[in-house]
Amino acid sequence: MTGAAGLPRAELAQLFQGGYLLRISLIRVDDRLVHGQVLTGWARILGVQTIIVADDEAYSDTLTRSLMEAAAPPGMEIIVCSIDQVPGVVDTADDRSCALVLVRDPAAALRLRDVLPYDRLNLGGVGLAPGRSPFFRNIYLSDQERGMLKALCDRGVDIKVQVVPSDPPVKFSQLNAKRSETC
Repeated sequence: MTGAAGLPRAELAQLFQGGYLLRISLIRVDDRLVHGQVLTGWARILGVQTIIVADDEAYSDTLTRSLMEAAAPPGMEIIVCSIDQVPGVVDTADDRSCALVLVRDPAAALRLRDVLPYDRLNLGGVGLAPGRSPFFRNIYLSDQERGMLKALCDRGVDIKVQVVPSDPPVKFSQLNAKRSETC
């Protein structure tokens, strides 16, 4: 028998952490997903108890999912789920527990917006890959990815570029305008 997120009810109940849902503190695009900077920097600064990795590829790979979940420091939980399962895992109106949501790339951020309305996005690490060019510091984006982020801006999402918590956030629209587009 499955619940709202398409997960078995027992697994869904486990995700709900004792019957209540999670409040999102930050949604971050970071292609490395779970790594030291997220665990010791972002999670600590935000005071989150849960990191949700919304990534279809990681969720479908049992080994990757297990390794990510095992990386959780004491007192923190890492949940790996598909993007479509995220609405069943979080409730943005509840403030009893805070979560950081990680997605791999702008395409995943756009897909997430389709299933879970949000109005703020942190653009962090997006590494060099074929078709991508330098955007800002260690962030590389293709024209298509820049278009996806602009589409999110057009839908009312405030996108801040901030690689590490100690960096001052910079609006995506300001950086993108330098490349002859605005949002």
